Amino acid sequence: MNLKISKPLSIVGTYLVFGIIWILFSDILLEKIASDTHALTKYQTYKGWMFIVVTALLLYYLIHEQYKKIIETNANILKAEILKTELINRFNIAQKTARIGSWDWNMINNSIWWSEELYRILELNPGNYTPDYNSNAQYIHPEDRIIYRNEVERIIKDHGALDYDLRVITGKKNIKYCNTKGIVEYNEQGEPVRFYGTFMDITERKNAELALHESETRYHSLFEKSKDAILLTSPDGAIHDANPAACKMFGKTKEEIIQQGRNGIVDLTDERLKPALEERDKKGTATVELTMLKKGNIKFPVEITSTIFTDKNSELRTSMIIRDFTEHKQNEQKIKDLNNKLNQLISVNKKLASARNIESIQEIIKESLRKLINSDGVTFVLRDDDLCFYADEDAIEPLWKGNKYPMASCISGWAMIHRQTVIIEDIYKDSRIPIKIYKETFVKSLVMIPIFSNTSLGAIGNYWKEKHTPSDFEIKLLETIAETAAISIENIKLYNELELKVEKRTSELKKANEELEKINKLFFGREHRINELKTKLRSIESPNKKQTD
Repeated sequence: MNLKISKPLSIVGTYLVFGIIWILFSDILLEKIASDTHALTKYQTYKGWMFIVVTALLLYYLIHEQYKKIIETNANILKAEILKTELINRFNIAQKTARIGSWDWNMINNSIWWSEELYRILELNPGNYTPDYNSNAQYIHPEDRIIYRNEVERIIKDHGALDYDLRVITGKKNIKYCNTKGIVEYNEQGEPVRFYGTFMDITERKNAELALHESETRYHSLFEKSKDAILLTSPDGAIHDANPAACKMFGKTKEEIIQQGRNGIVDLTDERLKPALEERDKKGTATVELTMLKKGNIKFPVEITSTIFTDKNSELRTSMIIRDFTEHKQNEQKIKDLNNKLNQLISVNKKLASARNIESIQEIIKESLRKLINSDGVTFVLRDDDLCFYADEDAIEPLWKGNKYPMASCISGWAMIHRQTVIIEDIYKDSRIPIKIYKETFVKSLVMIPIFSNTSLGAIGNYWKEKHTPSDFEIKLLETIAETAAISIENIKLYNELELKVEKRTSELKKANEELEKINKLFFGREHRINELKTKLRSIESPNKKQTD
């Protein structure tokens, strides 16, 4: 027993001896001192209080000493707990930073411990889940579950070390890639007693690896299956590889392209070549249009994007993506032609909008439409009750200008009745065509566009001497002109009606004005006659007045 324990016991022992002596001999002493019974009672009371005070002091001393020890012990425990908490926090921070969790499997009692970071990786709440060997399987991806279990059993059996990548499904149903490492401890009999290790989130690394693999696969697929030609070259013009599209574009085998190099596929006389190479060398990349050479030195336009890069061997390489611009150039010309046609359409519509009579509309359509859609003939048809009146035309040969046909027996009438555009590639294969009327003409194909608003007003016929099918764009142009023509015709009708009304009203006002002038003349003539009579009466009255006087 140490001093810290024996000192309180010695004090208690002393107090015990003192108490026994006090109890046995204090009354005898007090009886000898007290002079009477009253004094004895008084002394006994003092004795009792003294005993209480001494006992209280002794208890205070003992309790105080023990309290100090308890405080000191608690302080040491608290420091130890703080240090432990700080170490755990540092451990957790380190694991969180590294995204590495820890696990420990006591194989004797089959209990498993997980670190906070392992719970965090698996997106689980430590308060809601206690790990065990069988339940943990639910968080392993179904496709990896059996393989992982077999690997663990193999490691335990072979006394090996675990190092395995697997997929997990977290508590929030997210899929992550993780790596787990572990060591098995065995007892003297060679039985496994403990299995512990780490569990690391490698999702970002794995995704990067998968992305790289996918990128390489995609690049290989792009290289092999791209419709654009792709060449891998050196800045000096040497060609190292060519994809199938390049071989097809240049009409050469890959070996021929590699053997000939840049000089065998690029038109060296193209003045844009030198500035393009200088731009690529300066900026690292360049996109330009050049002229290249197919098999047989056939020139063709391309758009080429060339980029300098460093390969895995730290050597400069260039990639060349080449797109045949032959079709592009053709499309550019088509766009120009379409823009020209749109400008022509705008011009025609402006002229139609300003037309003030049917004759002007006829002239505008006759002068514009053949050029607009490259047809061989154009007719302008007006509805005349139940007849189709071919009012005007512009064609390589005369057609039906000035003739009238029943609406039910001609294609222009059909278009007006049904208010539909008619497209006929071969007039001899369409039952709506009156062959007797057409067989003496050059017409083989036609498009008939109805002109209508509330009622059918007419039609515009377009004819070709060879079989021809106009494009949707050309049909839209014709229909737009027909719509504008319908509006113009309606406006002309309204203008003419308004003009007649104005003329009629003007005539009525003129007649009313003439009548008013007649009334004014009659009124002013009577007033003048009355004034003359008044003057004569005054002249007669004046002499009679003098005679009376």
